[in-house]
Amino acid sequence: MTGTVAPPAWFRDAIAVPHREIAVPVAGVTVRGRVWGAPGPGPTLTLVHGGAAHAGWWHFLAPAFLPAWRVVALDLSGHGDADHRDHYRFPVWADEVAAVTAQVAGDGPSVLVGHSMGGVVAGLAAAAPSASRPAGVVVVDTPLHEPDQATIDNADAVFSRVRAHPTREAAVARFRLLPEQPAEHPALVAHVAEHSVRQTPGGWTWKFDPAVFATRASERPADLGATLAAAGVPVGAVVGERSEVVPGADRRRLRDLAACHGDAADGYHEVAGGYHHLQFDQPRALLAALSAILTGWGLPGAGA
Repeated sequence: MTGTVAPPAWFRDAIAVPHREIAVPVAGVTVRGRVWGAPGPGPTLTLVHGGAAHAGWWHFLAPAFLPAWRVVALDLSGHGDADHRDHYRFPVWADEVAAVTAQVAGDGPSVLVGHSMGGVVAGLAAAAPSASRPAGVVVVDTPLHEPDQATIDNADAVFSRVRAHPTREAAVARFRLLPEQPAEHPALVAHVAEHSVRQTPGGWTWKFDPAVFATRASERPADLGATLAAAGVPVGAVVGERSEVVPGADRRRLRDLAACHGDAADGYHEVAGGYHHLQFDQPRALLAALSAILTGWGLPGAGA
């Protein structure tokens, strides 16, 4: 999994940037986050991972937004190093995003960015009644409706029946992206894989709670597009050209939602050659797209 090819310089530089860990209590459990940038004035960028993922999926991208932004990537409950719950609900995950963002941002402005399932959570957080609405929300390869039953069944089959492995190395070696796809460099996937496992009495297994998939998290909005439209904040979208997750009808609607708040060319980006997990196959193009959306809203871009 770790490969023998030296990682690119930009990746080595990014993961070397120091960050601090935070723990935030939300509805009876503790969720966790990684924060880059010093406390103080300025905008905050909150990065939300997808299902079965964790904050580390953003680790090698988050520092690109320094020093103009303070950046936080969180572990939703049931994921990463956050606590597990007896039952998972999308509105509660949205509350977790809001609570972590509030702790890091204080009274300053914030923007929410969510990948895949995290885009649903970010959209719900942006639309929730709140005294401090975010300055915008960006969904990254997020479908507006729940995937078809075959896709759901496939994900459930993979994630809900998790086996333990005798060693950490054996567990890491089993790490796969779902849907499977290429990566720009093996170091990107290896870094995430190495931070995706935990030791249990029965052996080494994944950090996410299989119950997230075995019982199906409830209250996913039937139409995320309607939720985003009702949020009353600028909406941006980034989609992988080759992604099988976001259908054509959703792409057209996302373009329209982005255009409601300015130039669609700034708010909607389809990454050429990109797949679902853009962090891995098109990381720099993803950064460029996010930067273009932010600057289109009059906010600093990556590296500003």
